[in-house]
Amino acid sequence: MLTVHPPYVPQLEVRDLPREISVYEPRHTLTDGSIDGLGLVRTLATDASEWLRRGGWLLVEVSPDRARSVRSILRRAGLVDVRSLRPTLPVTRVVVGRTH
Repeated sequence: MLTVHPPYVPQLEVRDLPREISVYEPRHTLTDGSIDGLGLVRTLATDASEWLRRGGWLLVEVSPDRARSVRSILRRAGLVDVRSLRPTLPVTRVVVGRTH
């Protein structure tokens, strides 16, 4: 199992974040510098089968507004059983997929 809470803020949206985030959080923890903020997620999904055994799980924590895009990225990368988890809150915070 590989769990990750990657930076997922689009490059151009960093400046619009609340001051308490943009001033005190290091930039690399907020964005990977990609246009949509999901470049690192694409890399993780593509390389997951190299890091995980067959049937291994990739768990990605994201903001609820990015969950749909992350599910699509995981599916396009060939992961199976891709779904969103909502353990205690009524919003998606974790998207999972399994290597095959």
